[in-house]
Amino acid sequence: MKISLVYSSHPGQTAGNVDAESVHAHVSDLAEALSSRGHEVAVEELRHDPVERMGRAVRDLEKAWTAARPNLVHAHLWSSGLAALATMHQSAELGRLPLVQTFHALDLPGNGDSARTHEWRRLEAAVARGADKIAASSRRQASDLVTLGARRRDIEVIPYGVDTDLFTPEGESAPRSDGDRLLAVGPLATQTGFDLAIQAMPALPDGDLVIAGGRPS
Repeated sequence: MKISLVYSSHPGQTAGNVDAESVHAHVSDLAEALSSRGHEVAVEELRHDPVERMGRAVRDLEKAWTAARPNLVHAHLWSSGLAALATMHQSAELGRLPLVQTFHALDLPGNGDSARTHEWRRLEAAVARGADKIAASSRRQASDLVTLGARRRDIEVIPYGVDTDLFTPEGESAPRSDGDRLLAVGPLATQTGFDLAIQAMPALPDGDLVIAGGRPS
């Protein structure tokens, strides 16, 4: 199967609290896994915010998909899904391609009240309704997607996986005290929320905090 993975490496504020480099790492790993299973994978990296430069995003995707038409499109972040749908709508030659959407995070009502935020929510909801299938990372996200307007029958809950060859119980461990330990895992980015873990430490006066993570590749 020919699969096109679409994401923006510079999504700007439309990414919400999602770290763009984490999305890059996720898409890269997904492309490698799909290729190892015999699929022909093309990664379409939009080097700008598709919402702010939609015309360029549509031209880039139309050019790539006309040269090598995919059997399936998998978009990451709602702005990339919007660009994919806009490309299909505007290109008479391409027509409709099956679209799988992964949001990674949602901006539901209550997360800001600016006019721009309301417009983004409207567009995000349009992507939820326009995708053929949605890969949700949890049951909670699936419920939020239904609230957003997605059809429940079109949502598949696929939790994020762990590379058990890389992450094993064996190996080096950080020295610890006899108290409680708070472990925070994720990319070293401001959106991850490690500051909240640090702020929580006074509640564990005899405990320690271990932050495990690095700069996303």
